[in-house]
Amino acid sequence: MSIKASHFVKRQTAESRFSHFNGTWEELEELATCPTLEGHTLTSGYRDGVVLSQVRPDRFMCSTHVLLPGEKLSGEFSPRHEGEASRKHTSSIGGSKTPAARVDLVLYRKDVLAEDPEHEAIPGAVWEIVSINASLADFPEPMPPDTLMANHFHESGSNDGGTSTGLSDAEFTSRLRESYMYWRNKTMG
Repeated sequence: MSIKASHFVKRQTAESRFSHFNGTWEELEELATCPTLEGHTLTSGYRDGVVLSQVRPDRFMCSTHVLLPGEKLSGEFSPRHEGEASRKHTSSIGGSKTPAARVDLVLYRKDVLAEDPEHEAIPGAVWEIVSINASLADFPEPMPPDTLMANHFHESGSNDGGTSTGLSDAEFTSRLRESYMYWRNKTMG
């Protein structure tokens, strides 16, 4: 199975507001392709062609921050990368990344990625790592509400809305409720 780090995941660096891996992209690809490693499991994602590869959290930093009453926040309205529609981004002033308790690498199969006409396929890759989902807890964080809505409503002009969820209204409402309940007192560090 040929797995490569997508252009999208490469925004997740130590300098970014996102969770990240303290290693090379090649080392990350190796972690995703070694199901025999201790602590590694593969599970189905939210649709066919999306897989979660749970890996040991060593060398991963989580950007999720639990907010305290009265804590100051900052924000901006900007794209995450060139060519993407602008989005609201909120973060804690003075928050910092912490070692991850759990990490799921989100892999998309090339046919699912091809649904987004703006996606630049990586030659030879059957699967691409599109996200490092690092969690403070020993369970996977639900997709943030804005991301879930962008995917579900297939927002145009955004790589974040490039793949439809395929969820029914009831399934979407259930996932959105779970997402809101988790993220209502959290933000990026």
